[in-house]
Amino acid sequence: MNRLKLLIALLAVAAITTVAPVANAAESTTVHYIGAGSSAMWQGFGLAAYNDLAGSGTAAAANGICNAGTIQATAGSTAVAGDGCTTSHWTVKTTKPYAYLHDTRSSSIPLEYGNLWVVWVTDTTTGTVTDIWTYLSVDSTVGVRNYLAVPRSKLTVDNAATTYGGANAITASFFIDGTSDTTLTTAVWTAISGTEGVTLTAGMTDIRPEDAKLATERILGLVPSPYGGDTVPTTADSFIYSFALGYGPGPIGLQIKSAEPGSTAATTPVEFALPGAADPITSSTVSTTINVYPVGEEPIIFVANRSNTATGLGQIIPSQAECGGTPTPDCLSSNYTSDGSYQYRNVWDQHPFPTQANVFPNLNPATTGYCSVSGNQSSAACH
Repeated sequence: MNRLKLLIALLAVAAITTVAPVANAAESTTVHYIGAGSSAMWQGFGLAAYNDLAGSGTAAAANGICNAGTIQATAGSTAVAGDGCTTSHWTVKTTKPYAYLHDTRSSSIPLEYGNLWVVWVTDTTTGTVTDIWTYLSVDSTVGVRNYLAVPRSKLTVDNAATTYGGANAITASFFIDGTSDTTLTTAVWTAISGTEGVTLTAGMTDIRPEDAKLATERILGLVPSPYGGDTVPTTADSFIYSFALGYGPGPIGLQIKSAEPGSTAATTPVEFALPGAADPITSSTVSTTINVYPVGEEPIIFVANRSNTATGLGQIIPSQAECGGTPTPDCLSSNYTSDGSYQYRNVWDQHPFPTQANVFPNLNPATTGYCSVSGNQSSAACH
């Protein structure tokens, strides 16, 4: 589990306008959807794009543009009904760093790499790629930020992707015709990226945009000494109070890196504004013609093997002498002495506070430290 999700309703931040078709004459290439955000929604939307919207070039589908090798008359597509067709899908993972979001508001904002799927329909009678859908998996808050940024962020795919046969990151048997990935064509690459990148049309998120904003303020907020807690406003908005994490100050914070051994995954907290407000970096107003659509439900399952202290969720974060460089909230000095808390502390709140090795959560107030003070015990830090 790479992060704690707070809501089970899935929501997509989406513009009420659609992507303008590109190409020419009677039949053109229409990019219907360029999404980025939640990893939890990534696979499901890829399957929906292929099985339900594109159809299948080799098997009969209940609906879709290409059904059993023949283009159907479908609203929103310029494909010629009755022509022959194929449907294709392609995926790439971050192990091949080909796909990323580019937040152009500042050259100091790092690129956000992610897993990408692309689905497309080809009219085999004319040789035209007629319809495309694509989605980059990053994170809900990252997706919201990049969609609401002014100017809006762009999906960019390295041209080297056109020589890559695909990662089969979505199991072939999940697709309606059981097909594996095919190589991304130059025509598809040009439509979803080209050399300049293509602007997002949807931010995929399983939390509300305002919750993504709150999460960003919490991450960038300053931690009051010595323990932190709901004691001061965060750096950007005086009306938001939070258990600040200290990755700021903004508007561009310190990178948050994965705690998984061997992982190089990282993301950067960056300020953004909600519709109608001024972007904190460019000062441009975020459009108010933006809607949030509920599109499904997501079960949340917690699996915790606390007894596995070697490789499982019972691991105690170790002392280490690897921090170096600029201190971060997780590494406050060059030599970090373990506080005895669990490596995967976001799975449950650990009490007493300060944390004690191998002592599981309980509801008794702490006897020492910040949370031993009765006036602090109702704060989020001591919840």
